[in-house]
Amino acid sequence: MLGNCMYCDQKRMVEDKAAEEYAQIHMIPIEQAADCVAARECNCSGASLVRQRDETLELATDYLKNLFENNPKVLEMCLKGIEAVISQGIDKLTFKKGKKTYSIYLDALGCLKVKTVFSDKEEVKF
Repeated sequence: MLGNCMYCDQKRMVEDKAAEEYAQIHMIPIEQAADCVAARECNCSGASLVRQRDETLELATDYLKNLFENNPKVLEMCLKGIEAVISQGIDKLTFKKGKKTYSIYLDALGCLKVKTVFSDKEEVKF
């Protein structure tokens, strides 16, 4: 089956079985699925960037799931936050939980960073 990469419009041969499975999973027409499979397999810069973004999102999601496994509301906010940061909808997400401050942002090289700062300031008033 022939599919077109949606980023560079290059035609690629894709396996019928791969296109059929993709179509069933995403409930889309087989022709559109062939184009999606072609894009996943293409080596153009657009497809490479999307694959890199997806891998980064998956790694960050796994890390945050482990970090906030006991706090589902914070986890949900973080997962939405990393998607917004990766898509460059927002520059930085910062929040506090107890004595820790968490920041999620892209550094100058475009790498996703999750920074944790522990602040143990004791203040005594008389």
